[in-house]
Amino acid sequence: MFGIVADESLIGRIDLVAVDPPRFGLGYWVSEERTRVGIASAAVAAIIDYAHRSLSATDVYAGVSHGNTARVRVLERNGFERVSQVDTYDRSHRRISGLAAYADNESSNACRSNSRLLSDVDP
Repeated sequence: MFGIVADESLIGRIDLVAVDPPRFGLGYWVSEERTRVGIASAAVAAIIDYAHRSLSATDVYAGVSHGNTARVRVLERNGFERVSQVDTYDRSHRRISGLAAYADNESSNACRSNSRLLSDVDP
């Protein structure tokens, strides 16, 4: 679990779950006051970078409740594609094929300048 920090305040969290390494699940939230400014997109980009570099992840999956268009956009900006649909949510997938997959990602750069991820956050 990582905290999402902006302006020295904890504003959200992002999790990677080792479902079947090197495949991971992704979950996150950002406080409502800090939405719609790219922080979630930046945090997802950064965690994908971390997953690849530190965990040798090859695939990341995320679930999205039906109607949550903001989360769908965040995932799409980060290269996720919908792979299945069930009663209450859609499942999205991002294949991590190498450094070129995210090296020039604007969201990843934004994360480094606007937010940071912390590894020592209590659940």
